[in-house]
Amino acid sequence: MSANKSRWAAGHNELAAMHLDVCQALAQDFRRTTRYVNVCERNASTFSIEYLRLLLDTGSEIEALAKFFCDWRAPGQLGDEPNIDGWRKTVMHIQPDFYKTAIDVLQVHRFQPWLTWGDTPPTNPDWWRAYNNVKHDRTKFFDRANLWNVISALCGMMAFASSLFPMFYHGVEQPWFKLVDPGFLAALEKSRAVRTAADTAACQTQPT
Repeated sequence: MSANKSRWAAGHNELAAMHLDVCQALAQDFRRTTRYVNVCERNASTFSIEYLRLLLDTGSEIEALAKFFCDWRAPGQLGDEPNIDGWRKTVMHIQPDFYKTAIDVLQVHRFQPWLTWGDTPPTNPDWWRAYNNVKHDRTKFFDRANLWNVISALCGMMAFASSLFPMFYHGVEQPWFKLVDPGFLAALEKSRAVRTAADTAACQTQPT
C-alpha cells in the first residue's frame, strides 16, 4: 500500500470512529427522550426543545457525511452547489441506487429515508426540509422539530453512514431501534406515499 493510500485509510478509519461516537451520543440522547414521550404514531407530531436540538445535531452530522462522501468519491465536482442539492446530484451520479438505501428497523421493517431522491423529478425528503426550515427560522417552524422528523433524520444519517462505512454498520442494529413501534415506521412510509400521490395529482392539474 502506498503512503498516500495509507494516510487516506487512516483518515477514513478515524472519521468512521468519530462518526460512530457522534451517532452513539445522538442515539443515547434520543433514548432519554423516550422516558417522557412514547415512540408511537399518536405522538408523531410531538415537538420540543430537545427534539429541536436532536434534529439540528443530526442534520448537521448528515451534512458532514454528505460532504465527505462527495469529496471522497468525486473531489472538486460540487462546484457552486455545496449544499443538499449539490450533494444529491453528486451522490446519485456516483451511486444511482443510493435512494434505495434501507435501514432495517426491528428486523421487521425497512425504512428508506432518501427515497424521494429517486422521484421524477427528484426532491429532498420532507424531514430534510423540516430540518432546514428549523435551522433557518426555528420560531416559525418550531413544530417541525417533532418526533416524526427526528426519527426520519436519524435513519437518514444511518443511511449515509452505512454507505460510507459499511464495515462498521453491516448487520448492526442501533439500540434506539428497539424503542420504535413497527407501526410508527410503517406510518412514515404510508404518509410519504400519500404525499407523493397528492404532489403527482397537483402537477397533472397545473396548466401547461
